[in-house]
Amino acid sequence: MAIQHERCCSSAHSTFFVTRRVQPAFKLDFRPALAYTYGAMHVVYILRCGDGTLYTGAAKDLARRLAQHAAGRASRYTRARLPVTLLWSRRERSWSHALQTEHWIKQLPRSAKDALVHGARLRVRRGGTRQRARK
Repeated sequence: MAIQHERCCSSAHSTFFVTRRVQPAFKLDFRPALAYTYGAMHVVYILRCGDGTLYTGAAKDLARRLAQHAAGRASRYTRARLPVTLLWSRRERSWSHALQTEHWIKQLPRSAKDALVHGARLRVRRGGTRQRARK
């Protein structure tokens, strides 16, 4: 509701106004975007670089991050090893969990990362204890 002041009448020495509440012609909607309303999508991903190496990362918007990798603007490592291909990704419930999972995957040997990409179950224990990927 907006308040509108209208001039009602005036005399030589004073002017009188009437105050009315009016409905605005348009409604301002200040709701945040849906991504912020429902929480961002936190993703951990593994890329295969042009030279065959694997790159592990975390992102809040995977499509945008992949476009950055393809353009050579995401990381120094992948910039020198273009093109990159997405091999594996997993949604996490929070940014903190995504970063923990990314760190855990980076600690794995190459054979365990390959097993993970080919369908091994991922078991991450929160709280510092690491486990290997199972086949």
